[in-house]
Amino acid sequence: MTRDADKHRSYKSGDVVADRYELLERLGDGATGVVFRARDLYVDGPREVLAVKLVHPRLLKDPQISGRFRREARILAELDHSNVCRIFEAVTGDDFMLLALEYIEGTVLERYLAEHGPLPFDEALALIEQLCAALTAAHALGIAHRDLKPGNVIVEGAQHAGGSFRIGLRAKVVDFGLAKLLGQGSLGTSLTTEHMVIGTPEYMSPEQIKGEPADHRADIYSLGIMLYEVLTGSVPFRAATALATMAMHLQEPPPRLRDVASARAVPESVERALTKALSKLPEQRFDSATELAESLRSAMRAEVEAHERADAETHESHARMSDTLLDRRRPEGATLQSPRDAALDAHVQKRGAKVTVLVENEHGSPSMPAVREAADPKRSQTGIESRSSARAAERERRLWRVAFVAMMCGAIIAGVWLGLR
Repeated sequence: MTRDADKHRSYKSGDVVADRYELLERLGDGATGVVFRARDLYVDGPREVLAVKLVHPRLLKDPQISGRFRREARILAELDHSNVCRIFEAVTGDDFMLLALEYIEGTVLERYLAEHGPLPFDEALALIEQLCAALTAAHALGIAHRDLKPGNVIVEGAQHAGGSFRIGLRAKVVDFGLAKLLGQGSLGTSLTTEHMVIGTPEYMSPEQIKGEPADHRADIYSLGIMLYEVLTGSVPFRAATALATMAMHLQEPPPRLRDVASARAVPESVERALTKALSKLPEQRFDSATELAESLRSAMRAEVEAHERADAETHESHARMSDTLLDRRRPEGATLQSPRDAALDAHVQKRGAKVTVLVENEHGSPSMPAVREAADPKRSQTGIESRSSARAAERERRLWRVAFVAMMCGAIIAGVWLGLR
């Protein structure tokens, strides 16, 4: 294939690259490459399906692009963390460069937020905490991502269940193509120069925008932008052009969460943590992703405790209200014992007094007052006999009514029969 033909070549589903990887489905495009879901023709089992990241053919001869490709491969090989996409191998040839990566069955966070809006408070914090863990691992190796954004985060198995994001799912950071090696140790050398602006305008730190040296605190700034976005559904800085957006990062404070309708219920402690993460000066931000995560965990604990106190106070208030209502309905000298209580019956008979009790209904709760009376034993016995006589008389009346109805029905039937004859 000629050099000119190679420049115009592009990858498509069905291609087999490196005599091993069959491209199945295009997952995404970038400025320097394309990602496919692919099948490893040499492997059977769980690793048969994977993601393949390919450098655009027209850029294969660009020394900076090839250098970034090799650096990303070495970074991913070194960075083994559950919240970072794994690499299986890097393969180069005369007409290709590819990374064989873990295929993550999930949804790009950018797409999820566009479709469903902001996340509930607790679920947003759970997601950001996972990203803090990934950054902590990267920063410990002297790696700054420098392009952290929802488009570079995949959430495994994300579903819109019950109107909200499913908490507890694993977030994975991908695309370390713009990563910087802070210590310039064994992983390689710098591929950027001073005053070079790289990144995505909506998520870039002020020092990145100014082309100044950026360290791990640039990632913390980007993570603060993401925290704002998952809580509100939008980024704090966005203008009509990229330059205007970058100017906002340099000059304007982020809008307060309490001024955004979807985030008014977010605690003030989270607002303070967000303000610190989005400080214009790196030295005023959290010194590590671990500190940011701990700040958010403290805010979450405070929120849970506040809800528990509110629930306890509500329960206590309802209990006091219930006691007050019962006191108002209960005549002086009344008790809350059940009328089925034989001991109370014996007490009433013994005292020969008139006692008002709150009668329990069939659900076990007090109902309207009922009156029990007891005088001397003779009076009580007379009352019982009188009630028994009344019940007997009522039964006799019912029997007479039934008999009368039966006689009338018989007479009607007999009349109809005689008439037919």
